[in-house]
Amino acid sequence: MEKKSIMFYNWSDTDFKWKYDGEMYKFKTKESMYLPDYLAKHFAKHLVDRELTNQGKQVIDGARAGMIKKCYTEETISRNEEQQKIDLANKPKRVKKESKKKANNGRKQLKK
Repeated sequence: MEKKSIMFYNWSDTDFKWKYDGEMYKFKTKESMYLPDYLAKHFAKHLVDRELTNQGKQVIDGARAGMIKKCYTEETISRNEEQQKIDLANKPKRVKKESKKKANNGRKQLKK
């Protein structure tokens, strides 16, 4: 079954992290990759929200549409499910959650 994929691009000057379905994804600055269309749209929305907020603007600002367009660097393509799984396996980096025990040990070591 063919599904739409979109080339998502983190055009910002900083890395971008956001969750989808409980999974944290990280996109390095200026990184681009094909994502299923629903993921690309989700991340584009939140990247633009972050950038507008950082600029002191409301998320409904007139600049929003132009910023959203910058998130998509190529036309949408059709990819089968297997190709999409390969894309997601290669990128983006999924950030593993640090266990509370590990985090607490790190804090204790810093205090010494």
